[in-house]
This record gives sequence, structure tokens and C-alpha cells, in this order.
Amino acid sequence: MDTIKVVDESAVDSPEPLLRLSDDAAAFLTSEQFSLLGTRSSGWNESFSRVSVFLTTLSASAVALALVADASGFDNQFAIFALVLFPIVLFLGIATHVRIVQITLEDVYLVRAMNRMRRAYIDHAPEIRPYFTTGVSDDAPGVWRTYRLGRPEPRRHWGQVLVSTPTIIATLNAVIATVGCGAVVKYLAGSGLTVVLACLITFVIVWAGLFSIQLSAFRTARESVPRFPADGV
Repeated sequence: MDTIKVVDESAVDSPEPLLRLSDDAAAFLTSEQFSLLGTRSSGWNESFSRVSVFLTTLSASAVALALVADASGFDNQFAIFALVLFPIVLFLGIATHVRIVQITLEDVYLVRAMNRMRRAYIDHAPEIRPYFTTGVSDDAPGVWRTYRLGRPEPRRHWGQVLVSTPTIIATLNAVIATVGCGAVVKYLAGSGLTVVLACLITFVIVWAGLFSIQLSAFRTARESVPRFPADGV
């Protein structure tokens, strides 16, 4: 029994790695990590391109409306032109928002996968752990450490969510829908109070609907079961 006890204590205090990787396994992990990096980079490039296309279209639409208004004097032709243009821009904005949310969720999963790679590295060579800035677990705290470059998960997430790209796109879409709704009500000879109420209701409904998509994706990311939580590191 004494011999067994000595062996157990030495095993606990030993700096030997928990996992001994072969040369082939290390090469495979490195290849997987570069593949994840490339996928993550392409996802963010797509998000930047989509946002750029949406903002460019929105700016061009505003200029077109200004030119038509200057030429027609806000008559029925201007109203018809605006009613045709607003649904197109709104559709592009909603599609952009949904895709940006999808890319953000995919990026969370990619970060979790890259954290698993680092977990394998420190299991193989525990002495390198102090040199990692990003997370080494695939749970929520580990993901936040990667996004925040070593800083822990924030106590309140609302600040991060409200300044994110999907929220900004959702707000722009709500404004577009509000202006379009106001144009429709005004075109139907609605009163000033009716236009204001319709615009307020439209803004709240569109913004809340798009924001709920973000919250759903956020819950999906948090509810996924980690393979290597921080408690096991």
C-alpha cells in the first residue's frame, strides 16, 4: 500500500504531459488549426463584403431618392419610386443581417474548435501553457478569453451585443422599414398622428424581430455542450 501511495503522489506532482502526441498527430492538429483559421478568415471577409454591399446600396438609394425628389417635387411619381425602392433595400438589409448572425455563430464554433487545438497542445506539453493568451477550453469562458485576448468573460453582455455589427444592421433595417411605412401611410392620405404611430410601431416590431434572431443564435452558442470545459484543464 505504501508503494502505491508513493506512485500516486508522484503521478500527481509529475510534470509529465497528460497526452503524448505522435509526430503525425501533431502535424494533423496543426493542419486542422490552419484550416480553421482559413475558414474563419473567409467568413469575416464575407461579412465585410455583405455589409459593404448593403451600405453602398443604401447610400445609392438615398442619392436616387434625393434626385427624384428634386426633379418631381415630392409628387406621386416620387412616392411610387420610393415605394418600389424601399422593399428592395429592406430585403437586402434583412438578408445581410441574417447572414451576419449566421457568420457570427459559425465564428463562435470555429473559436471553440481552435481552443480544442490549444488544449491538445498543453496536454502534450504543459510547460507551454503560460505562453498562451487565448483560451484553452471550449466552454463559454474559454471562448470569451479568446475573443477578449486573455481577459475573462464580462459580467454583462449587453454592451457587447448592442455595439455588434448585427445590431447596427438591425437598427438600419428598422429605420428603412420605418421610413417606408411612413411613405405608405402618407401616400394613402393618412393624418400626421397616424403616420407617427405607424412609424413607431414599425420600428419597434422590425428591430425587436431582428434582435430576437441574434438572441436565439447567442443562446444556441451558450447551450452547446463543451468537450473540454475549463474545470477539466
